[in-house]
Amino acid sequence: MATANKGAKSRNSAPKNKKTTDNKKQSGSKKPGSNIGNTRSREDFTADIIKTIAFVGIMIFIFFCTIGLCGRLGGWISNALFACFGAMAYILPVLCALVSIMLLYDDYSGYMIRKSSFVGVLLVVLCGVSHAVVHIDWGFKELTDAVVYSVNNKAAGGFFGTFLIGILYPLLSKSGTWIVLVVGII
Repeated sequence: MATANKGAKSRNSAPKNKKTTDNKKQSGSKKPGSNIGNTRSREDFTADIIKTIAFVGIMIFIFFCTIGLCGRLGGWISNALFACFGAMAYILPVLCALVSIMLLYDDYSGYMIRKSSFVGVLLVVLCGVSHAVVHIDWGFKELTDAVVYSVNNKAAGGFFGTFLIGILYPLLSKSGTWIVLVVGII
């Protein structure tokens, strides 16, 4: 009886080994011209370089818009950026260019997407900090007043900073808001 079980075990183990060797052979075989792993074709690499150059060029144009060097169209773009981000509109093109380069050269991996979303959250927190530095105590009665102030003075935190401070300041007062903003940056 013991020999029968021993024979059954050996019969069962043989096909398992055969399957694993077949799987190894299948996974090791490759078709000619196929990409393996993270290797990319030359066309994909060239397309990524063209995308990067184009996007960095657009970000340079937007940066020149924020400092007032691009005429009427640049003024409109600048006003829109300062209305949304306030003083952080100056660093927005630089951050966008860096994030796009990181995403393109890491093949849009999940890790890099999480990092780039973290950069977006950090930008909003920095908008809140810039708004708090300029005027945390006196606030605005309406959000539109804060946006107009940010556009006209190229300061404060724009819509995002005013919105963030508008939520935090009534709940936590001045010191609590500063603590949350500093912890948010760290």
